[in-house]
Amino acid sequence: MSLRKLTFLLIVLVTAGLSGVILINVTRILSDHFTSQEKFNMYQSVKQVQNALNEQVSFLDKMSDAWGNWDRTYDFSASHDPQYIENNLHPMTYTNLGVDMIVILDNQGQVLYGGIKQNNAIATALPPEIVGHLVAGDPLLALPDQASAKYGLIRTGDQPMMVVSHPILHTDGSGPSRGTLLFGKYLNKSITDNIGNLLMLSVDILPIRNSQSDPMLASVLAYRPTESDPFFVDLTRQQVAGYSILNDLFGKQAFFLRVTRYPAQYNNGLLVNDYLVMVIVLISVVSGLILYFLIEFIVLNRVRQLSKDVQAIGISGDISGRLPLRSKDELANLAMKINDMLGALDQAIRQKRASESRFRTLVESMDDMVFTVDGEGRQLTVYDKKALPAAAETTSEARPRSADAARLQEDLKEQLASQEALVNRSFQGESATFEWSTQPAGPARTLMTTLSPLYDAQKGISGVVGVSKDITSQKQLEEQLRQRILELRALLNSSQELMNQVENQAIYQEVCRLAIEQIGMSAAAIFTPSPDDSALAPVASQGFEDGALKDIPRYTSEGKSLHPIALAYDENAVQMAVDNLDGPVPSGLGSTGHTLAVFPLAYGERILALLVLIKKEEPYLTEDGLPLIQAFVNLCSVAVQNAYLFQQIINGRARLQDLSRRLVEAQEEERRKIALELHDEIGQVLTALRLSIDMIPTLPPDKVEAQVAASITMVNEMIGQVRQLSLDLRPSMLDDLGIIPTLVWYLDRYSTQTGIQVNFQHNAVFGQRFSPDFEMTLFRVVQEGLTNVARYAGVHSANVRLWRTDQAIGVQVEDEGTGFNLDEVLASHRSQGLAGMRERLSSLGGRLLIATQPGEGTCLTAELPLGKFLERRSRGR
Repeated sequence: MSLRKLTFLLIVLVTAGLSGVILINVTRILSDHFTSQEKFNMYQSVKQVQNALNEQVSFLDKMSDAWGNWDRTYDFSASHDPQYIENNLHPMTYTNLGVDMIVILDNQGQVLYGGIKQNNAIATALPPEIVGHLVAGDPLLALPDQASAKYGLIRTGDQPMMVVSHPILHTDGSGPSRGTLLFGKYLNKSITDNIGNLLMLSVDILPIRNSQSDPMLASVLAYRPTESDPFFVDLTRQQVAGYSILNDLFGKQAFFLRVTRYPAQYNNGLLVNDYLVMVIVLISVVSGLILYFLIEFIVLNRVRQLSKDVQAIGISGDISGRLPLRSKDELANLAMKINDMLGALDQAIRQKRASESRFRTLVESMDDMVFTVDGEGRQLTVYDKKALPAAAETTSEARPRSADAARLQEDLKEQLASQEALVNRSFQGESATFEWSTQPAGPARTLMTTLSPLYDAQKGISGVVGVSKDITSQKQLEEQLRQRILELRALLNSSQELMNQVENQAIYQEVCRLAIEQIGMSAAAIFTPSPDDSALAPVASQGFEDGALKDIPRYTSEGKSLHPIALAYDENAVQMAVDNLDGPVPSGLGSTGHTLAVFPLAYGERILALLVLIKKEEPYLTEDGLPLIQAFVNLCSVAVQNAYLFQQIINGRARLQDLSRRLVEAQEEERRKIALELHDEIGQVLTALRLSIDMIPTLPPDKVEAQVAASITMVNEMIGQVRQLSLDLRPSMLDDLGIIPTLVWYLDRYSTQTGIQVNFQHNAVFGQRFSPDFEMTLFRVVQEGLTNVARYAGVHSANVRLWRTDQAIGVQVEDEGTGFNLDEVLASHRSQGLAGMRERLSSLGGRLLIATQPGEGTCLTAELPLGKFLERRSRGR
């Protein structure tokens, strides 16, 4: 097949294929788009019609609610007064309410009134479908214990009726229910036409029993709606119809809702699709013809001419001939490439002659040293810019060799002589590799030499070719890697040793030992701050002579000490120093380099200890060697922190045990007080009351009344004492009224009892309720704080503040009294109240702050976080 025919066929196939693909995709996309859009619009229309029907039912429900919750209807249900019917249930009432049926029944299902509007009169013959449900216990009727309405559709013949069933109650909605009120309204053609005219739709409601004669309604009944496709939609070019099933009041499928209209958008889409198809077909045909003629006249004709020119050069046999360049395009570039190829052929012979020379130059320019060993006299020939071959020394092209190159070649000869077995194996067809090093006279170098057999043209072994590669840097990296492995092993051993210790002194001694044995230090010591923080004292050491270590003062007469250990503590930073310093650095440690480094071992911002490392010999301590030491220091810091935390846990456990003991003692003391109160006060009153009652039978009648009055007085006194004891234990109004009223009552009672006036301020808390634990904690903080004010402050007034923010609620008790030393009180464990408050706040995630100084008053502040403790309580409707 010619190129012209093949081009024409390809253009036709490609054009037809692309046009077909475009038409199929565009047609499908447009059709699917307009179809889905038309269905979506119909979904919206069906929803609008359903909303309109729901509004009808809602209006009917409002009318039923007004009549059902009416005292006159409620009285009529009991009295059956005909005057109620005469005054209220006449044709105008039906018209004004917009209903077609009104039925009043008692709780036994007896019809007290039933009427249905026919033309302009009221008939008592109710639809049989309604009468069948007017019995007690029917789902249509409201139960006596229900206060909600029921509404929905009921089929009356082929016409649906909207029915609302409402219990008969008082006007204020109270009961009990005396029966059921039914309002009914026919959902007739006029209502559906009004909805359709309003929405510019055609609306029909059809009974389900007609679905057997209508295949479309049968399809709707079998349809299963989804969230994305809620209604059944039938779409044709003449109309689009949406169907929905309406359930009756009892949840049964009773009616079809059909909404129809003309599918204007769908038809417009089909019209656009037809026009688009015609345009695409026309564009494809025109584009194919234009493309064919362009290829024919612009490409094919010139290709034929180019073929003729190439054929002419081939016939002439003159490769110096060139193709004419008639334009500047791709075909001209092709002609240029052909001309370049002809020129390349002309140079092929010269390139072949020069290949051996270029290869030799390439070998000599390599960084690796290449050499050969011949098979006769084992003569060595080196091809490398570092060492020249021996044969070149006697020619005019010889270059002077440097002393390093000559020595390298001599070293290579000696190594080949020592590896004679490997050289012989290479002459037998095997490859071999060995490493060797240069002589110590020059810079140390390590080379890897590979020997391979050298084959001639007859595939015989004519010699050995070798390549020597300088691997000095790789060896150095291997050595560094081994050193890192040793360092990591030392760190691992150190971590295992340190993690097994929990006591401070044991850890300090272990750190000093490991610093010497694993890290390679000459000496190591641990310094810790003195109790008054004025000096740094050695607590553990190794590698020092006895008495060599002394305390390092943090301050001198001139100011802060410049000793590196003191500087490391003050600045919380690593300090390095040379060996000529006074203090813990012994003399004779060396004359150059850094020999001492001080590392703070801290927990947060608090420095727990200082690690001092000393190196007496090379390599000295330098910043380059710090990574290993810093890693070791980090391990030491973790171990010291663990010991510190462990000690904190032990101290905390001891405090907890002490607190538990004191809480038990406080409970026992409180029980003792209550027992004494019950025995001394209430017990005595009860004893006196019994004696008084026992005397009543023995008294003359004229004295009995006085004795009873005295007994009643004792009973009242006992009730007051019991109430006072109950309030002291836990005020009940805290649970009933909340924190603000309880504090107001307590502060007024406190001022009355102690004579101390309390200024109470609160912000954003009034009316808020919290969990019982939350409110009790706030009350106990105020109670304990004011109790301490009355006992120790010696003042006539105090301030109590209660506030709330978005994150927390706080309470503060402040006085300007004598104050106290907080550290001494807490250390002596005398204040059980403060400890109890702190533990109670801590259990709820809060905190207690105490600001006090002797003679400067006391400010006690407690804060609790809001969140899960906040409780919102409903106070009724």
